[in-house]
Amino acid sequence: MNCCYSRVPGRIRTCGVFQLPPLATPAEFAEYLRTTTAALAQDRYRGTGAKFIERGSRVLHRWSDVSEWLDRNTIQRTDDPRRQR
Repeated sequence: MNCCYSRVPGRIRTCGVFQLPPLATPAEFAEYLRTTTAALAQDRYRGTGAKFIERGSRVLHRWSDVSEWLDRNTIQRTDDPRRQR
């Protein structure tokens, strides 16, 4: 059995290493954040969410954009001035 390119839901396994595909659906992104797709839709509407791609009525997220968004929204203290939005 060849371990390269075996597929696991939401991830690609390449020779024992799991890699995320370059694009995520809102359901995959929501699962990653442990939230709902409705919460992500509200973030998109408010302009506070991660960058996204619209293809017709379909929404996709680049994992690189998700990572950058998480970095921008990471705080160290509850009184961090970045929270004052």
